[in-house]
Amino acid sequence: MGTRIRPPLVRLQVAVIVAALAVCIAAATPPTGRAAAASVRASPPSVHAAVSAPAGGSGGARPAVVWTGAALTAETTSAANATRARTFANWVLKTWDKKGDNIFVWDFRTLETNGGLYLLAANASAPDDPHPNVAFSRKVAPLIGRRIVDVIDGRGDKASVTGK
Repeated sequence: MGTRIRPPLVRLQVAVIVAALAVCIAAATPPTGRAAAASVRASPPSVHAAVSAPAGGSGGARPAVVWTGAALTAETTSAANATRARTFANWVLKTWDKKGDNIFVWDFRTLETNGGLYLLAANASAPDDPHPNVAFSRKVAPLIGRRIVDVIDGRGDKASVTGK
């Protein structure tokens, strides 16, 4: 057998981080005053450490795809909690998806909610089960793949954040 040549895409490391913090934020009482302002501006240091390390010794930061948090159905959460979760997802989109950096967002929440407050009934396993159903999962699975490929191919700042 001859020597196998690996294309550059194989060596490129792409970190996929799930922003599941939305669930925690939706269930928590929001902070007030200066603590609230500081927490909104702050980014989790462990996430930045994970994505700013050099990729394969190249000296550059690894591209990272951050996934907006999943939505809940109207039957499984309150309007106040759903609003906080959507606010967090919007914060992730506005704060983390800056052109020219190494962090890119895949907007899973918009796909689940079609821009609304709750996981759409057509996308849920059941009204009281906010997990994505099989049909929805099959529809969106290629979209995260497309988003990752867009990032790898250098189109992360130009391509759709939903992968459509």
